[in-house]
Amino acid sequence: MRKKITAIVAALSLLAAFAVPSIASAAPTTGAKTSVSGVIDNNGKPVKGAHVTVVCNNYSRSTKTNNAGQYSVTFAKGQCAVGDTVTVVASKGGKGGVSSGKVTADTMKLNVVIVNVALPELGLVTGAGAVLTAGAGFLVVRRKFATENV
Repeated sequence: MRKKITAIVAALSLLAAFAVPSIASAAPTTGAKTSVSGVIDNNGKPVKGAHVTVVCNNYSRSTKTNNAGQYSVTFAKGQCAVGDTVTVVASKGGKGGVSSGKVTADTMKLNVVIVNVALPELGLVTGAGAVLTAGAGFLVVRRKFATENV
């Protein structure tokens, strides 16, 4: 009985010795963060209330700009670190803009200029491309069936 208890205690001690360091390393470290901030403007004027989305390593943070057109978001160090690419997308009232850059320090400034993004011709080009692609696909399938049935 004593040997069984000793074996169980030894097994639990061994398990604890390996599990505790891995649990401790998985815990987030406080203070290890990357802050991304900047100003959103249109024709040199700050944009109040613009919707801003910041993306880094498939992690995203969204916010709105203040009265001075400023935004700020924070990522945990494991989510966005030095050397990673950050992309900022801003929009308001049919206008939008994008800016990106590499993280070089714990604090990064990335400004975005928004412009009118209404592109009615984009719908025309996309529609024409879809029609041409569908037509080409139809012709390929038709030709394949025509040669198989001969």
